[in-house]
Amino acid sequence: MILQNTHHVVDCPICGRPLELQSQLINHEIACGHCRGEFFVYETDDGLLSTANRDGTDLLGRVEQLLCATSGTSTLLGNRCCQEPSTSVSVPDNFGLAEDFYLSTLEAEETEAELLPTAVLVEPRDEVFARLATDMAEHGVRVVRAKSATEALKLCGKDTPVLVVANVDLPDQTGWLLAAKLRFVDRGTRIWLYQTESSGYDLGLVNFLNVDELLDYQGDLFSLSETIVELMSEWCEPNSESNDMRRMAAA
Repeated sequence: MILQNTHHVVDCPICGRPLELQSQLINHEIACGHCRGEFFVYETDDGLLSTANRDGTDLLGRVEQLLCATSGTSTLLGNRCCQEPSTSVSVPDNFGLAEDFYLSTLEAEETEAELLPTAVLVEPRDEVFARLATDMAEHGVRVVRAKSATEALKLCGKDTPVLVVANVDLPDQTGWLLAAKLRFVDRGTRIWLYQTESSGYDLGLVNFLNVDELLDYQGDLFSLSETIVELMSEWCEPNSESNDMRRMAAA
């Protein structure tokens, strides 16, 4: 019986991360410590553990919710769009709070979002973008998506990001060409490129184009996400949350 074991490992059905849980949590609803998604863990008839989303939210849906809460602006995920917060707020009767209190709270959250530094994530693949953007947003940065180098350049001219994280393999131009153009117009923005594997020629381009980081992830998105988080943490103090990227912007 599964319940005889003390600890078990299951994969989060939303972000895919492995989670270790105790036997008493089986047949209960739990929350993933990484993506914060909620799901139910249960034992099947054949004695195996399985999971089920509480509301059917997948990774793209989860990052859509997270980026809305972080940015207060619309964030495109494929053909889906996270809309700007509504100007009208419905207040449940049992809350006993005035509607203007909720509106003022919403305005304060939007103001806070406007103060967050901007990072442009250039990634055409939805699943890869969702995984990386979730971690980046949790470190106090407003993540803006670009699917191509051309779109990234337009966003950089509009949002003045402190960080650009880009896939080297883009549909219109390479990440190297994007880095060259960014360095021509703005030498202060940090540029991190990633690809599955780098060559000696790539390392030469890093120095020539003044690229801050070149990340080889060997196809392991979890490893890539963790590396990006570690690099972001180098600009912040321990136990800092919302100030992480503000410190990076001021560095």
